[in-house]
Amino acid sequence: MVLQNAPDTILHSLKASLSAQISNQRSSEETHYAGFQEATSNLAAPEAVATELVSETLAVRSSFDVARKGGALQEFGDFYDISSWEKYLEVMPMHEYLKKEGLTGGLKNKERPPGNATTFDRQKTLWDYIRRATDVFPVGPDAHVVAFGLPAHVNTSKALHEYHPEADAIIDGRNLLCYGSDLHARKSLHFTSMYNGGKRYLAHFYGFLYFADQKVDAFMKRFVRDHMHYRNDIFCRATKVIDLLRRNASDKNGGYDAIHIRRGDFQFKEARLDIEDIFKAVEDVIDPGSLVYIVTDEKNSTLFDPVRDLYRLRFYEDFYKAAGLEDMDPNLTGMVEQIIASGARTFVGTYFSTFTAFITRMRGYLGRNPGFYYLEKFKYALQSPGKNFYASGANFVREWPVAYTNLDLA
Repeated sequence: MVLQNAPDTILHSLKASLSAQISNQRSSEETHYAGFQEATSNLAAPEAVATELVSETLAVRSSFDVARKGGALQEFGDFYDISSWEKYLEVMPMHEYLKKEGLTGGLKNKERPPGNATTFDRQKTLWDYIRRATDVFPVGPDAHVVAFGLPAHVNTSKALHEYHPEADAIIDGRNLLCYGSDLHARKSLHFTSMYNGGKRYLAHFYGFLYFADQKVDAFMKRFVRDHMHYRNDIFCRATKVIDLLRRNASDKNGGYDAIHIRRGDFQFKEARLDIEDIFKAVEDVIDPGSLVYIVTDEKNSTLFDPVRDLYRLRFYEDFYKAAGLEDMDPNLTGMVEQIIASGARTFVGTYFSTFTAFITRMRGYLGRNPGFYYLEKFKYALQSPGKNFYASGANFVREWPVAYTNLDLA
């Protein structure tokens, strides 16, 4: 992962922050790689990889299996603007990586890919091979925090508490792993997705990685904000719906509100309230009569009938033709809806939902009030940024203000 075009002061700071831990153990001509396994549970994997290693090539699988509508496997670039990453990182599709390193015996034990293939229809075959042929990153966010730029004597959680007490909220009882020369010297580091052994990256990158230099920390968060985002054409699709909503808003400023109601197979049953109870819970933050965009995976639209006289409800289907969404890949629907919700005047989401969480982070990036939750005990959790500023350990159920606050001041 090669950082290019970054401000000189930041690059200097990046190098300085690592110099105490990392000696030059690499051949200047050898390419080093970092890669990750895509999975629905690997919330932080792309962001963690992109911010963790400062001198690698990022190996991204060119196509991967998702819960999709339609036949073809999705490419990572179908969702994210990889060209934006390449301003700072050298990105190599997985099939090119396997051709360059796997087929030539350049990986661990000189093991070649099964059948000398460079593309795989079955994920398990690919990832089993990658785990054998590369160095799997040794820790995950469940039990560890990875630290950069700490003095040599600050190598335990207790020592970090004494060095920087504010880091306690991030550590949250976990162990500390200082990124040093041993990890830096590995040719290929792989961030896997394993439900056992703490290797499931179901956590926010900023709750897993700790940068002692605050300028570096802010730079990494800006990198995620400014470059690890959905493709521009996805934003354009969403903007068409936002424009139509604003035209139909009752106030002169074109204000509309949004609520995300997670249903389906959601495992957190306490968040499964009746629709009427949800709207009753939010009536103090969304005025009756308001235009409200509903983001939901609930298939039975009649459940919303009891509140249609109280609020002007709109759904994705209402804009299907007017916004020209008929020819859009249906796998992009969720991303379009997240952007629509991020543009709302007021947003109310589902606590425990990572889908809601990313909406609140995008709203934070835009300088908007991040939002509320319809579960009463969490309703105002995002309204107390001072009290809950830092990520609480590997807590994935919500976003935290440290992800989007004061990033341009450092």
